[in-house]
Amino acid sequence: MSTFGINMPLKVHIICEHLRESFEIYGKTLRKVSDQVVEAAHHKVKTFFESRPNYNHKEKKSAESGRATLAGVVHFNSLNI
Repeated sequence: MSTFGINMPLKVHIICEHLRESFEIYGKTLRKVSDQVVEAAHHKVKTFFESRPNYNHKEKKSAESGRATLAGVVHFNSLNI
């Protein structure tokens, strides 16, 4: 969080800054919404990256790691979109 100047966890940011917008756009509450799709997607992406070490770098702050992550996301999307 400190690296990117974020002063709250991402989920808290989404609730504080974007939940109202969602209610206004869709006219619905989150009562019948599940995060199951998001969690399933996270699992699929994580599995993809773990099975391809060329996209994983221990030093996450390096430019090389950023390029590898982008290449991995592009590859993942090309197979799944």
